[in-house]
Amino acid sequence: MNDTTVTLQGWGGSDVSLRLAGEAPVASFRVATTPRRYSRKSQEWVDGATQWYTVTVWRALAENVARSVRRGDPVVVGCALGFSRSVAAMACWLANSGRAASADDALASLRRVHPQT
Repeated sequence: MNDTTVTLQGWGGSDVSLRLAGEAPVASFRVATTPRRYSRKSQEWVDGATQWYTVTVWRALAENVARSVRRGDPVVVGCALGFSRSVAAMACWLANSGRAASADDALASLRRVHPQT
């Protein structure tokens, strides 16, 4: 099965929070991404709206992230969209980025492509 993947390039927006879920370590942190484009009119780089994401990782990756990532660090996060929660996050991203009129419209489009979501 081929999963849809998403890659975020941004900055650690918070320190990592490490907790246990049963015996499994779970780490969470925020990532901020700000798109940039070059304006031919002003001949300078222009920042777009900053978008915020919460990243949650489990087990060995959680322990590694807790040791490695600090607020303000550059980060690259990759994930597969395979769960309904991820689909909702993708729908919000499509709406926030202007690629869909609303999260509901984006969700409807995603369900046309993948009816099981």
